[in-house]
Amino acid sequence: MCSVQFLLEEIGVTKIYYHTFESGNYFKKLENCPPPKSLYTKLPKKFGFKKTKQLPQFWKKEHFMKKRIRKFDGEVFCFDFSA
Repeated sequence: MCSVQFLLEEIGVTKIYYHTFESGNYFKKLENCPPPKSLYTKLPKKFGFKKTKQLPQFWKKEHFMKKRIRKFDGEVFCFDFSA
């Protein structure tokens, strides 16, 4: 909660994105050693994150991410403070 509060109040971020279990494993290439699934199921729900197909805009600027983004057909979590 402190991290969320810091991003909102000190940094001025209005949207926070968080991986789903599938997107985290896909983009981080964690096929052999995935993290505990509860990090991507219970935690986002407790903080009010909603699933979305919209990916963070800054990812699209990264050359090494473009191909992986095009092939990804899943969702990520997003918390929108401006909504």
